[in-house]
Amino acid sequence: MAYEVKKDESGKLAVFKDGKYIGAVAENGDHGRRSNSPLYSVLFGTATEEELNVAKKILGNDSAVVMKLLTDGGKEKEIENFLENYLGKSETLVKTGDGVFSIVKTVRDSEEKNSPEIFAEILSQAFLEEFGESVKIGLGSIVKDAEGLAESNAQSDTALRLAEKKHAEGNVFSYKNFVLTKVAAEMTKEEAKTLLYSIMCGKSLDIFQNAELLKTAKTFLKCNLSLSETARKLFLHRNTLSYRLRIIERVTGLDIKDFKGASVFNFAVELFDRLNEKED
Repeated sequence: MAYEVKKDESGKLAVFKDGKYIGAVAENGDHGRRSNSPLYSVLFGTATEEELNVAKKILGNDSAVVMKLLTDGGKEKEIENFLENYLGKSETLVKTGDGVFSIVKTVRDSEEKNSPEIFAEILSQAFLEEFGESVKIGLGSIVKDAEGLAESNAQSDTALRLAEKKHAEGNVFSYKNFVLTKVAAEMTKEEAKTLLYSIMCGKSLDIFQNAELLKTAKTFLKCNLSLSETARKLFLHRNTLSYRLRIIERVTGLDIKDFKGASVFNFAVELFDRLNEKED
């Protein structure tokens, strides 16, 4: 979107879209030092009422999501130009740090709820083709109004941080997929231990140290409980996969072929990982 921050006829800082006046922007604070986007202060929760009103005009009646791109810091100007040319009318680019760019994408109610993830995956591929290197993208939650953008922005940071911590595969990481990781990370080790033993009902925790079974279970969960897709990814016969899942059920008491059992097992893995974390 062609937004520009400059002084109006009265000499005050204001936002213009394609030369048309949108609204005034306060001249104090961090706004304008890192980005010429009217959304910069909004993303960090430091916006004045005027700046928040500008953000509301940009979003209109649409919901929005913040996605953060983490580059290696090189070719910064080239990357910024690429993104400005690539993005459409529903996306606004905000430079939020050295080699860090945020995109505020509006989402209409009629759009599929996973459309931001699809957009991010396509952008990641386009970035790879343009620069010959990958980019990490973190997605926050979809929010209903401008006031929620700061939270979505913080969540995009959290998604990137937890993805790195968990050595997650891929280049696009959605906050919603790391909620259980975040919950476990915020527990003390004693709290995690108590809850884990409660989930396991006193059963052995050896399952979490069996690399083969754990990989099987995690792959099965990532494949949305699809036996065929999991067998294909692990190069296993379906009967072998079914046998392993029966072992997991016998050892843990959880049937991960069932959505509820899969969710509980996933959380148990997060709790076990929290128990084995090295303290900073």
